[in-house]
Order: sequence, then C-alpha cells, then structure tokens
Amino acid sequence: KIGQRIAQYARAFGANVVIWGSEASKEKAVADGFEKADTKEVFFKTADIITLHLRLNDKTHGIVKETDLLSMK
Repeated sequence: KIGQRIAQYARAFGANVVIWGSEASKEKAVADGFEKADTKEVFFKTADIITLHLRLNDKTHGIVKETDLLSMK
C-alpha cells in the first residue's frame, strides 16, 4: 500500500513511474496506469530514483544487490 501511495505522489509531480516486483504488484501497477519493467535488469538500468516498499524477510533479504545499483545511470 505504501508503494502505491508513493507512486501516486511521484506521478503528481510529473515523474514517469515504472514498477518492478511480484507479478501481482506489476499487474496492479498496470491496472492503476503505471508502467512495469520487463526485467529487473531493465528496471535498474533505466531508473533515476528507486524506492523499496516491502517487508524484510528471508525471501526479500538481499533482493537488491550491489551490481543492481552499479547498473543504474
């Protein structure tokens, strides 16, 4: 829910919001009028700013790697 709200705020300020996440998150984002990244690699290579909104647990720990961040603009 936090990510949805942040995306709406960003759009209000003219940002091009692109989503990468679970299939359910991407489907919801598209239904809400946002873009989805086809892959994690494309997401990081094209993003100017990234925010993370997820619970930290065994499944999400380490989801963003140093190589992901280094691939950003």
